[in-house]
Amino acid sequence: MQFNTIYYLHIPKTGGRWILRNINPYIEHYLNSYNLGYLNNLSNLKVNNNTHWGWRPQIDDQTLVYTSIREPASHICSIFSHRYVTNSLKLINAPINEIKEVMFDFLEENKSKCANIQARNICYYDDMGITDYGLGLPPADLNFSIEKIKRINKVFLIEKDKKMKQEKCIQEIVNLIDKKVIVDKNFLKNINLYDNGPISKISNMVYNYLSVDEKEQLNNFSPIDYELYLYVKENKNV
Repeated sequence: MQFNTIYYLHIPKTGGRWILRNINPYIEHYLNSYNLGYLNNLSNLKVNNNTHWGWRPQIDDQTLVYTSIREPASHICSIFSHRYVTNSLKLINAPINEIKEVMFDFLEENKSKCANIQARNICYYDDMGITDYGLGLPPADLNFSIEKIKRINKVFLIEKDKKMKQEKCIQEIVNLIDKKVIVDKNFLKNINLYDNGPISKISNMVYNYLSVDEKEQLNNFSPIDYELYLYVKENKNV
């Protein structure tokens, strides 16, 4: 298939900063360095190092779209760690049970903001493009979400027990444009791998201390996101 634009649909707290720092620089290098004759308007191909715009209206049949999603329980831990724990020195050093208690209170008070954020970002356009997780976007719809995810060319599934592999991720994206291209490992040496730092560590700690019932409770908090996660895990090439 021929593409004339490429778009990373950056869903908040799904490893997007890692992808923007570790994957997209090479994609830009690739688009600028290879002369692929069968591609139309190669010079117009741009990687959109966007903020959280959601499903932009400019996306058409010739747009290569890729994104990343994660299990809602893990996703919610990341949101909470980003918006709450890192702004509270008291919580950073608090016992894990206290942190979890505050997290569940936080969710109860922020249902409209935190529920089904991934599906809402996949389905709708946020014309503000700000880091507010989709507050103000319409409620999520499962069938519409599945329809959109089917349209996306590549979905990276972010799993707590699996590390993203830079070269593999890049290869999978560029091969959607040209299967003959091999990743330039020498160029990869010029990209300093980005680490999410303390936010990621706090998020992992909270998630790892959740009981099975607590993880189920968090997944049920965002039921459409959870169905979408299961669908991608079973059906998409992740």
